Amino acid sequence: LHSQRGRWILYPYEIAENESEYLCNFIGNSTYKLFHPDKRIIDRLFFDGQTYWIIDYKSSRLPSEEDLTDFYERKAKKYRLQLVTYCKILRENQAKKYPIRAALYFPLVEGGEGWKEIS
Repeated sequence: LHSQRGRWILYPYEIAENESEYLCNFIGNSTYKLFHPDKRIIDRLFFDGQTYWIIDYKSSRLPSEEDLTDFYERKAKKYRLQLVTYCKILRENQAKKYPIRAALYFPLVEGGEGWKEIS
């Protein structure tokens, strides 16, 4: 893997999961980690010792007619609700004491460094 960001994301952290499946049940304000038809799948989740990171992989390429900043903003707008939901799920399941951050990762953009943090 040539991308520094990609290596950081895929580093074998002590707490790390790939394609984590969570049942989303906001009725009664609870969420359970289970295998279930109403599940949400988090592509990559890891704890770097200070922060939980939720990474959503995107295979999009930058269109030749679009500015990089506009591309990232368009993708952030499209996926923001999904990532905010993932943050809520994680908060209810395991991340009570630590910050949670979420980002879109575009391995086919900027030589594998394509990245947009979602707030």
